[in-house]
Amino acid sequence: MLDKIKPNHTYPEVTNYWTPLDTINEEDDEEEEDEEINNTIQPIPVTQIKKQGNKWTRRLAIRQDRRKNHQIIIDSGATSHFLSDEIDSPNMGQSNEKVFLLDGSTLTTKHKTLLPFNQLTTSAREASVLPGLKRSLASVSKWADEGYTTIFHPGENGVTVHRPGTLTLMFAEPPVLQGHKRCGAKLWTATLDESKNAPSEQIHNVFNLPSTPEAIKFLHAAAGYPVKDTWISAINAGNYITWPGLTAKAVRRHFPESDETQKGHMKQQRQNVRSTRIKIENENQTLLTAERRMKDVYLKVHNANDTMHSDQTGRFPATSSSGNQYIMVLVEVDGNYIDAEPMKNRSLRSMIKTYQTVWKRLTEKGSIKPTTHILDNEASTELKDEICKNCDIQLVPPDNHRRNLAERAIQTFKCHFKAVLAGVDDSFPMRLWDKLLPQTVLTLNLLRQANAAPTVSEYQYV
Repeated sequence: MLDKIKPNHTYPEVTNYWTPLDTINEEDDEEEEDEEINNTIQPIPVTQIKKQGNKWTRRLAIRQDRRKNHQIIIDSGATSHFLSDEIDSPNMGQSNEKVFLLDGSTLTTKHKTLLPFNQLTTSAREASVLPGLKRSLASVSKWADEGYTTIFHPGENGVTVHRPGTLTLMFAEPPVLQGHKRCGAKLWTATLDESKNAPSEQIHNVFNLPSTPEAIKFLHAAAGYPVKDTWISAINAGNYITWPGLTAKAVRRHFPESDETQKGHMKQQRQNVRSTRIKIENENQTLLTAERRMKDVYLKVHNANDTMHSDQTGRFPATSSSGNQYIMVLVEVDGNYIDAEPMKNRSLRSMIKTYQTVWKRLTEKGSIKPTTHILDNEASTELKDEICKNCDIQLVPPDNHRRNLAERAIQTFKCHFKAVLAGVDDSFPMRLWDKLLPQTVLTLNLLRQANAAPTVSEYQYV
């Protein structure tokens, strides 16, 4: 009777017939065959069989152990995060992107998901599930695009990832090797020839451009996208005599109607200037009697020489990387020169520091030294005392800002600066807007003539 009982029999109550089949290594199969052979030799109690289960449950337990112990490789050569399908990750939508491997073959992603690192931002955790991938990959490049800094420590000290703005690096010596991440690239590269990385002086010119229209288009952008009539007047005055191939005839024929010029010089017309509405006169309105005209004449002479006006613009929409939010604009009457300097805020300390910088730059050559400074009546006492060290002060009347020529100079500067901002590359970071001010001031004063010497430009006069 005992010979008819099979000791390796599995009872139905511990058998799961709906467990999905899965691939398993040949070594596991061999181990299971050895266990079956041993079971035939020595009987196993029924209680021990129920505790171990069948081979499908054991395979499922193996897979769960693998998922718990699954490690993600931090890879600087991966362009994005890729997870293995062995990880239980949330399904964030369909994905059919092609992934190119080193051997030239391609794999297709299954769906979108997130890295299991909750301490990172959601955009830094965006990943894709890649079937057939044995080890999951976390991309250092994607973290760098999100502002994170990854440091690979030497030896077995591991790797650390730091949030933006929480890390400051100090180097005792220059790096022995430096790689670059070009515009639009997703990985870093290093040049084999070290001489190519050495800085060299270069001049971008128009001699290698294929045609005259392309040259005029390049020069128009270099001049700050000015209006056609203003640019032609400045060319005829000789302000651009050193610019190769730039003539008034070539500009009239090939002037580029660029969007940047339109964006910078759009101005809304004043309302109710030429109204077509009929005025309704009030019958009860008393008529004003005309006063008797007298032959009195009043004359007052204002010496506009050696005079400068200054004022501040409103807050710029973006704060620069240097912390600047405002611009101080001044205009010098003799040279008709407009200058601009960024300032962090409207505090007393910031305004005095900005004024000292502008005054030093205006008078460093010795050809111009204003004796009168006109500004708004809202200036602080400390700023007035600082200005009085260099020249006299005049304040405009209250609520009459048009007496300050800097108000009109700000409008001219803003139009030119907006055209320059409209012409920068799409990838240009707006936090560097204050770095464009020197180029803006230079190109603006090349378009204007000096009052004291109309044959030269403002830039040359100052």
